[in-house]
Amino acid sequence: MTTSRIHEFFSSAPARGWQRGRAGKLGTWKICAVLLLCAGTAIGANPVPFVNQPLVPDAAAPGGPGFTLTVNGTGFVPSSIVLWNGSPQATQFVSQGQLTATIPATDVAKAGTASVTVFSPAPGGGASRTLFFSVTEPVSSVSFTETAFGSVGYVGLVTADFNRDGKLDLAGHTFWDDTVAVFLGNGDGTFAPGAIYDECAAAGLPNMAMGDFNGDGFVDLVTGGCGEVTILLGNGDGTFRQGGSFAVGGPGPGNFAVGDFNRDGKLDIAVADANNYVSVLFGNGDGTFQTPVDYDLNDEVQTIAVGDFDGDGNLDLAVGGTSAVYILLGSSDGVFRNGTAIPLATTNAHDLIAVDLNGDGKLDLPLADGYLNQLTVMLGNGDGTFRDGGDYPTPGIGPNAPAAADFRANGILDLVVPQCCGNANVSYYEGNGDGTFQAPVVYPAGFAVRSPTVGDFNGDGRLDMAVGNQYADNILIFLNLPPGPAVTFTPPSLTFASQPVGTLSQSQPVTLTNTGSETLTFSAVASTSGDFYQGNNCPHSLGPQASCTLSVIFTPTVAGSRAGLVNVSDNAAGSPQKLPLTGTASGTGKIVLTLSPASLDFGSVAVGGTSNPQTVTVTNIGSVAASFVHPFGFNTAGADCSDFQITSQCGTSLAPNGSCQVMVTFAPKASGTRAGTFAALQGARSVYIPLSGTGQ
Repeated sequence: MTTSRIHEFFSSAPARGWQRGRAGKLGTWKICAVLLLCAGTAIGANPVPFVNQPLVPDAAAPGGPGFTLTVNGTGFVPSSIVLWNGSPQATQFVSQGQLTATIPATDVAKAGTASVTVFSPAPGGGASRTLFFSVTEPVSSVSFTETAFGSVGYVGLVTADFNRDGKLDLAGHTFWDDTVAVFLGNGDGTFAPGAIYDECAAAGLPNMAMGDFNGDGFVDLVTGGCGEVTILLGNGDGTFRQGGSFAVGGPGPGNFAVGDFNRDGKLDIAVADANNYVSVLFGNGDGTFQTPVDYDLNDEVQTIAVGDFDGDGNLDLAVGGTSAVYILLGSSDGVFRNGTAIPLATTNAHDLIAVDLNGDGKLDLPLADGYLNQLTVMLGNGDGTFRDGGDYPTPGIGPNAPAAADFRANGILDLVVPQCCGNANVSYYEGNGDGTFQAPVVYPAGFAVRSPTVGDFNGDGRLDMAVGNQYADNILIFLNLPPGPAVTFTPPSLTFASQPVGTLSQSQPVTLTNTGSETLTFSAVASTSGDFYQGNNCPHSLGPQASCTLSVIFTPTVAGSRAGLVNVSDNAAGSPQKLPLTGTASGTGKIVLTLSPASLDFGSVAVGGTSNPQTVTVTNIGSVAASFVHPFGFNTAGADCSDFQITSQCGTSLAPNGSCQVMVTFAPKASGTRAGTFAALQGARSVYIPLSGTGQ
């Protein structure tokens, strides 16, 4: 594509008859002046804010300092507020197209993904769409791991937290039977089936979109088929109810854009309805919509994107047709006027999105060309026109519906493009930050994949993606795992309540998960403090996404605030991984244990036999009682520890100056010299004596 291919569109709009208002399904032709009445704006209302992708910055490393977040978009007012995970932040109004917010260090203290929205108060107003902010370490490359679930073919996917449990859910429009299915996220990258909603009986390829159309604060859905736009109103618990259907002129609405086009504080819907028309439905604010206003583009259109392309504060539309991309410039009354048409070399449906790819604050248009099998980038000039940004081949046939995200958490948007036909795949294009991209990395995805949606499905702070598989009858989840092995602690730290000196707390579990893409190998797991003791069931190695459990107790040796770490030494970056531990000890004194004799030697014992027991006397010469809670009281260690068995007669505690006995036996499992140690827990430290014997 070259700049010379851009020319003025609709040079003779009345002659083309490109606007019409419709009363009933067929409608009558009307002049533009009548449209002003259809799109009347409530005087004094705040518009629903619209936010552009990406946020600046859009990622931060865990544990970093606070920072200033810049949110670009349209329709901001001086009273607009930036919400971080639903909580208001100190917000500064820069202009109707920009806000800044102060994000404290506490909000990025640990890995995860924050949801960012902009809210404007009444009159009008409301909440913008949600953008995601990654709190994770940046990486130079990504590695996606694929799983699949579902039983029917999906062609439209969206993600949001429908049931408000802090975990992203999915909704998909099925290809074969025109139903909408909801899947509730478990927070680990898996999903449970939710409710299914019947729509039009005819199968098709409609997309889906989201918005709060009735102002109740819950996410609603818009989809369609059979010439109708259908609204599903969210109940906030993961279920939806029918909100009505609204006729449009085409045979089947194919794609939706949501925004407050007439700036009255009520969300509207623009529809590319696959039969030359873009239909604009102005919202009434209660989940219902006015009679559509149609724009005849004299070209089959199937995809649509929204944003302020000319910088005047009004939302514009970019419409992908078979022969051109059409720019419809918006106005404050919701009427779209002559824009530009960007001719394309092929006659095929083209899918596009509106994002800022090169960081210049102007929206760009990455487009999937389903005929030439390429990704085309159109860079915005900020005045409603675009220039050539380059073409990139797609390895598969029929690319469609690009999605943009900062998958590497490095402040640069990347693109993913699914292919619908043949041996389909998903192509990942690593962004360079200037609107150009590296050669694609290909992920096989079966056959006929469509409709990518992006979110952090497993809560690790890295953005993942989901795509619908039209013919393989499933949804594919691509988890974005860091290259190599990686360790995640859940929870990320432990705090113990007040514990008397010399006693053992209840153990607290921590799940250690290999959240990386390669095998994690351990060399040591150890506590660094004498006030904490850890045990674990971790094997020598863990595969990707596998987990093991650490059990930590607090057994303070002196009074006051105590702190420590569990260090996990492994082959992951940043080894050793550190699990912070804190607790408070009450009382005074300390535990001091002695063992007698200084060692035990069992001599020669036949393999498979058992020696006579020998006695270890445990004496507490300290000033605080010692607690012996299984399995932390006494144990054996060493390479041949399983050859030595212990039977305690000490009960659960030992008073100061008290003594008790532990019986030890030797049952060799192999011939030759066998060795181990006997350990008694002294606070979080152990005292040892050596054990030996010979198997014969």
